[in-house]
Amino acid sequence: MGLLNCLLDNRHWPKRVLGISKLSAFEFLKTTHSDFSNNQLLSRLRKQNIDPDEILAEHHRQLACEKELARILRNLDISYRIMKRIGDASKCVDWADLVIAIGGDGTFLSASKLITSNKTPIFGINPHPGTSNTFTLPIDHSADIERIFEKLRTGDYVVLMRSRIRTVFMAEFLASRPIMMTIQADDEEKFVIRSSGICVCTGSGSRSWFRTMNLQTAETVQTLAAMATGRQLDAKETCKVLHKYHSNLLFPPENLKMAYMIYEMSRSSLWPKLISDRRICCRIKVKSMGFDAGLVLDGSVSLPFNDGSTASFEIRPEYSLKNIILR
Repeated sequence: MGLLNCLLDNRHWPKRVLGISKLSAFEFLKTTHSDFSNNQLLSRLRKQNIDPDEILAEHHRQLACEKELARILRNLDISYRIMKRIGDASKCVDWADLVIAIGGDGTFLSASKLITSNKTPIFGINPHPGTSNTFTLPIDHSADIERIFEKLRTGDYVVLMRSRIRTVFMAEFLASRPIMMTIQADDEEKFVIRSSGICVCTGSGSRSWFRTMNLQTAETVQTLAAMATGRQLDAKETCKVLHKYHSNLLFPPENLKMAYMIYEMSRSSLWPKLISDRRICCRIKVKSMGFDAGLVLDGSVSLPFNDGSTASFEIRPEYSLKNIILR
């Protein structure tokens, strides 16, 4: 009874947990080939040179994680629902006081989009070694879920108020066609630019597309260093410079500032470089002069962004995501 009272006193100890689980590849194949038996489906995979053992192993890891989470929640007398379909899960988000994503980063991001309040916490459990693990708890926690709740009980965690949206990209839908836009940062001077698009990212997205756009090669670093100093950097020195440069591209997910990157900006006498192609700022305003342009949110939601359309970006704390990070 004393332990239970201690648990209930913890402000992040849940009473109702919603588990949003990844649909495994095997489950997806079963839904798209409902007339196949398991053996027929596995035989078909072999014919397509797909390793059925790996597909089944991933499926069993996912199921084992779901069952273990359910067992622990029952033992702790916590109400829970575990769902695989986003449509069904969206109806239960308001019921839950804790959301647990079961899968990789993609599952975590899909689950996060369902949470409209900055009061409901979320964390992710990833049972699949070798997959992307930027937003979820370290892989070893999937093998010891009980330890997660022990840390919740003792308060051995921090709360990260993470920006919800990672990346917004504005460009023409036809990739080979450049776009003209007006861009204004922090209510300063407006600039008309011509480029292949603009990427706006929060700290949550600084590790993905924004970083990829700004990556430099070892050859570029060595060439610039040789031109500037007359000395050729060795492999170790080059690696050190690259690491420092790439690390400098990242900023914390709770940061209230954003960064923009103008992708392949035109630089000529007609289009002089009057604006930095990369900058961190608090507010960004972009006006389109596009013909068949789009604004894409996190690579999943696309909106028309044609001539005259204006997009304003600003991070507000009340719209942040409450992400639990274990110590």
